[in-house]
Amino acid sequence: MCLLAAGVALGLANATSAKSSPVSDYLIAEAPIVSAGGAPTVSAGLEVSLCVIDLSALGNCFPPPAMNSIVFIANPAVSGTTIWLQPTDLNFDEVASRFTNGSLDQVQYWTTTVPASGGAGSILIEQGLLDGQVGPSGVDLAGYTIDRIGLRIDSVSLTAPPANPGETDWTLSAAILFEGTIASTSSCKKGGWHSLHGPNDRLFGNQGDCIQFVNTGK
Repeated sequence: MCLLAAGVALGLANATSAKSSPVSDYLIAEAPIVSAGGAPTVSAGLEVSLCVIDLSALGNCFPPPAMNSIVFIANPAVSGTTIWLQPTDLNFDEVASRFTNGSLDQVQYWTTTVPASGGAGSILIEQGLLDGQVGPSGVDLAGYTIDRIGLRIDSVSLTAPPANPGETDWTLSAAILFEGTIASTSSCKKGGWHSLHGPNDRLFGNQGDCIQFVNTGK
């Protein structure tokens, strides 16, 4: 009671200053991707696009970039690194909003040689890509805010087949990374705290625990 009285006496500014700094972004989901193929020309690298469209939409996202896709450039020099895209990058906001809209969408990722002469892709729904790493909607990452999307390149190779030195065989092992945090305390309510997590896959014991984390980072 004394602490409350002191807070009121000091004024609103000092009372709210007791709140910790906002929670820093952390990994909220990771989706492995593996692709391989060949191209009839010599290629200097690969272009990896991630596209999200309505489940009922006809056609596909190829060739990229569609308005609802983001594109990463991968070559052997970037093996072992992560390429990050953020809101200032082309189409980022559109893709991030589709991954957090709570509606089941179709996801396509394509790997295309640079210059484009060959490619391979996969078409699946968000649940398939995220493999259970979903928010309270049970469909996608609704309940979170996505601030960065990355392509972690575990390995990438471009080789010329001995019998056809003017061509390119390629392989890619990577993962799509979604980085952000819980959107608001409202995400914790109505049982949302069961599906959400904090940094390092921290689970919440109850709704209050989740709300406290959003407010204080603790």
